Amino acid sequence: MDTLKPALKEAPPKIGCDQCDGYGNILSAQGVQDCQCKIRALQYYRLKDARIPPMYIKKTLDSFQAKTPDQKKVVQLAKEFLEVYSVDSRGLIFMGGCGTGKTHLAVALLRDLIAKGHSGLFYNVITLLDELRSTFDEGSSLSQWPILEKIQDTDILVLDDLGAEKTSGWVNDRLYAIINHRYENKKPIIVTTNREITELRDQVGNRIYSRLMEMCRTVIFAGKDYRIQMMQGKF
Repeated sequence: MDTLKPALKEAPPKIGCDQCDGYGNILSAQGVQDCQCKIRALQYYRLKDARIPPMYIKKTLDSFQAKTPDQKKVVQLAKEFLEVYSVDSRGLIFMGGCGTGKTHLAVALLRDLIAKGHSGLFYNVITLLDELRSTFDEGSSLSQWPILEKIQDTDILVLDDLGAEKTSGWVNDRLYAIINHRYENKKPIIVTTNREITELRDQVGNRIYSRLMEMCRTVIFAGKDYRIQMMQGKF
């Protein structure tokens, strides 16, 4: 079931309907509750603000094609993660080759958590670093701090393709600032990476690696690149 279908309509849902007071509130003897029109509108704007790329915006757990026993186990683990999730839960590291569905599942979890009322952000690591770097350009009026603050404080953060970035002292300092802040404040993170465990440690360094290992459960994605498989036999 796609819990965020209302949030994917072209027109933003309006707050106010014939079931509420016109402002999204339902008044009763038990107090004030949010009307469904208000809930749908909040879902819409949280999803819009999550920065999920158009390629992935409709990815769900139900649309993930789990064909092998290993893939089915990964989907079941993702469902269990959603069932027990809290704001101080351990996160996940999805580790595997290109095109094995890591980003699909990461986005699916992010969407479902947004549907449950949490804030969330999706960032490809290289895109994130480029945005932070641009704030240092000559003549730029932007600051890196609003970007970092939003990333550090959102309920759930997806960092996609960690390990694809070119390593430098500045890069690792920025990644450490983000990951360490979430580590110290018990804020979960979902990471996808094409790197193997030892490669990831060498890429990001021991400080970042050790925090990620403590913060997250590592999930290995096996299988071939589904993008290549989909292209076979097509012109």
